[in-house]
Amino acid sequence: MRSGSRDLTRTETGLLGSLSDGPRRITELAESEALAQPSVSKLVDSLEARGLVTRERAAGDGRVVLVSISTDGRDRLASVRAEIRSLLRRTLLELDDDDLTALVAAGEVLERLIELLQGQTARP
Repeated sequence: MRSGSRDLTRTETGLLGSLSDGPRRITELAESEALAQPSVSKLVDSLEARGLVTRERAAGDGRVVLVSISTDGRDRLASVRAEIRSLLRRTLLELDDDDLTALVAAGEVLERLIELLQGQTARP
């Protein structure tokens, strides 16, 4: 994802996306991004140095450090997402009707698959 005006990796973009839902602990980020804690710590260090995230101690427990997306981080994430949407639109316009039909059908199958998987993970 380092083309054009984007200077975020896919992993960094995913982490910022996770943080857009609210502050998280490093351990939570590691779990949601399927990365090792030391890797997430390095990512957060890099993003913090670029002003895209901040760290602060939790109010209720000073031992807990929460990572939050900064205003610059939100702006950068919005910019990357807009570029991706634009690229997707341009690419979809190049597809013929048969390809679009197949894509819609595949989307429906994927939606059913996700629903089935979510139903299985909801079971004890």
